[in-house]
Amino acid sequence: MILSRAIYSVLGLLLGLVLYLVFVQDIAIWRWGILPVLALGFLTYIFSSEINHYWLNRFPIEIDAREHQFLSRHLPYYSSLPLSDQKEFGKACIAFHRHRDYILQGMPNFPDDLKVLLAAQAVLLSHVFELSLDDWNAYDKMVLYPHPFISPEIDVVHASETHFSEGVWLFSVDQLIPGMTQPRRFFNTGLYEFIRTLKAIHPEKLSKLSQFDESTLQNLAANFSKIKYENIQYWLNIKEPDQEAVYLTLLLTNYSLWSTYSTEQISSFPLANLIRDKLNKQGFSPLSQ
Repeated sequence: MILSRAIYSVLGLLLGLVLYLVFVQDIAIWRWGILPVLALGFLTYIFSSEINHYWLNRFPIEIDAREHQFLSRHLPYYSSLPLSDQKEFGKACIAFHRHRDYILQGMPNFPDDLKVLLAAQAVLLSHVFELSLDDWNAYDKMVLYPHPFISPEIDVVHASETHFSEGVWLFSVDQLIPGMTQPRRFFNTGLYEFIRTLKAIHPEKLSKLSQFDESTLQNLAANFSKIKYENIQYWLNIKEPDQEAVYLTLLLTNYSLWSTYSTEQISSFPLANLIRDKLNKQGFSPLSQ
């Protein structure tokens, strides 16, 4: 829980206590306490971003040994960073996932190491496309289902979804975990939805992909990924996935194999040069909170 939500909880308890004293104990003088509590709640809401910014920078939390090993095993870019940059990358992952509310549907728990790995998908995108973590702030809820789910927007079971107007990501854990831990075998739905969100908040970042039609992007992706487009459709159970997001997901999740390609081959893949130059740049720049 980040600081603004902790303040809301405390103020809620205080308001409940004041209302109890006023209406149950009939202590009229406590009526003067209602307005200050409500005012503090309103100010917390208005300045929640600044409050959380201060808190996360004043008391940053580093990933623990288990989370470090988990990231090293499943995110090749992280393991390639110097230790000092791994520390900054890990802090950004913690800051990202602490800003989210995790709403579990029929699940007892979603471990912190998986939260860190999921956050790492967004942190990696932020690093490549020079975003601040603040750019993601409007998307502050993660709804997690154990299996593919149905929603009002999509009336068949599917693996992932983003409600852009409400700032909500929805994932089926059955698809999410293998996609993040074995991204060359299974399509990474976490990265896919974050890329779709990136397109919504900063469409200019991916404008180069709009120059290519869907069939061209599918053919290009087939050069570096063994996951066929038909299998991605089946995995997501969506007839028409966002092909630009599909292409970029496959491009990024196969980054560790790029050393097998020539410079000319890499240059033929849209955005590949930008990704390579950014990820090969020495050091990881800390992201603002």
